[in-house]
Amino acid sequence: MLSTTLMQQIQAHLDGAERLVQWMYLDSKGYVTVGIGTRLYSVADAQTLPFYHDRDFACSPVALGDIARAYNTVAADSMAQRARSPKRRYTSYESTTNLRIDGGTAARLRNEYIERSYLALKKIYWEFDSFPDSVKLALFDMIYNVGEAGLRDGFPTMNRAIRERRWLDAANESHRQDVDSDRNYWTGRMFGQAALQESKGDVFNKVAKYSRSHRLWR
Repeated sequence: MLSTTLMQQIQAHLDGAERLVQWMYLDSKGYVTVGIGTRLYSVADAQTLPFYHDRDFACSPVALGDIARAYNTVAADSMAQRARSPKRRYTSYESTTNLRIDGGTAARLRNEYIERSYLALKKIYWEFDSFPDSVKLALFDMIYNVGEAGLRDGFPTMNRAIRERRWLDAANESHRQDVDSDRNYWTGRMFGQAALQESKGDVFNKVAKYSRSHRLWR
């Protein structure tokens, strides 16, 4: 179970790393996305959300057909368009459709994904609950970004290091190709913190054991 403190840390990190985007856009992999990095796999996914028209302060419900047209318009901006502008940012999609979600909906989607991710992480790493919080933060960042299958199958060397609690080795293997350097650095630093904490604990235990055996402490 996630502690309240850890949940708040995960939420704060994802809010900063992913940003809140109220409109649909294509992410760096070409997937239709909305909110705080929530992927919409289909028109049906989009139609479950309470979209409203921009500047409609009454936030009146949008017809399902309008949502479908907006989704397909964004999704159509794929191979050819992205080849011409591979680094097109989410901001450039603001005028593609006037449909929006509010911050409450984005937060709900983020929290639901965190809960699903927690269950997935416990399947990938049986001892997940015993990991240091900094390692849990790193893995939540990664699974939010690459998905369950991507984390499970795409980082075999890192996963082996994690299961053996070799945190520095895990840090070295956590690099993602399509993530900016600051985010990769942050993830590696989280693994590094765990290594530092556990090494301090080892040193303390060795000193304590030596001190007891030599009656330095009473």
